[in-house]
Amino acid sequence: MREIKKISIVMCLLLAALMLKWNKINVQAATPFVTNCAVDVKQKVRKTTFIAKQYRVGTDYRYKIVMKKNGKNKVIAKNTTCAFATDGKTLYYVACGKKVDDYRYQNTIYKYNIKTGKKSKVVSGTDYTILGCSGTYLYCGTDLYAGGVDLYAVHVKTKKKVYMRDCAGSVDYIDNRIVVSTNTGAPGNYPIYSFKLNGTGKKKIADGGMIKTKGKLIYYFVIDEKNWKFKIYTCSATGKNKKAITGWIERIPDEYYK
Repeated sequence: MREIKKISIVMCLLLAALMLKWNKINVQAATPFVTNCAVDVKQKVRKTTFIAKQYRVGTDYRYKIVMKKNGKNKVIAKNTTCAFATDGKTLYYVACGKKVDDYRYQNTIYKYNIKTGKKSKVVSGTDYTILGCSGTYLYCGTDLYAGGVDLYAVHVKTKKKVYMRDCAGSVDYIDNRIVVSTNTGAPGNYPIYSFKLNGTGKKKIADGGMIKTKGKLIYYFVIDEKNWKFKIYTCSATGKNKKAITGWIERIPDEYYK
């Protein structure tokens, strides 16, 4: 019984950490793009604010992407998911299409020119979502929720897709590479991979849980599953120079998510 309680506490801590991660602005270092996967959280890029607002239609909840610029609000799209990526000039967002079944939709990702108001289709797929953008490539795929995302790198002009991995949890940009964590819906030391920007060159760099990237360093944690404690490490985008920066601790301090 005590062991079950310990596992429950650790799962809560991990979920809290993950929610904090997603509710923050995901600034992909060395790119101007910000990625959002949160509801009703303002994301400011340049002098423009973007937000995915929830609204209700009958018994269903929907989302709309709202932009605030020069003190004026503009609804860019309705019936969307809460996922988008923007650099203040271009906005990529996910529009919900026809229902595939009771819970899944045929989604379409659009590229929206903020200056002209014109949009164009990038890619579509069942329950598609956005995890990141490098500018040239969009990192997106089918959202399996607790099972992560079946992730692709999509060239925003040619629309060419390259499959990257399954169970993707988060996408970060560091030192001209893309770092992708694992989401399986349960705590554990799972693979963290890095890729070239075009989605090729897959390389396993660590086993653990992704925290953030900062400068040219990746911050991640490892779990001791015997006593459910954490240790935080740093390494490069290719997995080199691994270094423990804490001992075994009960929880991950908030400072590491800033």
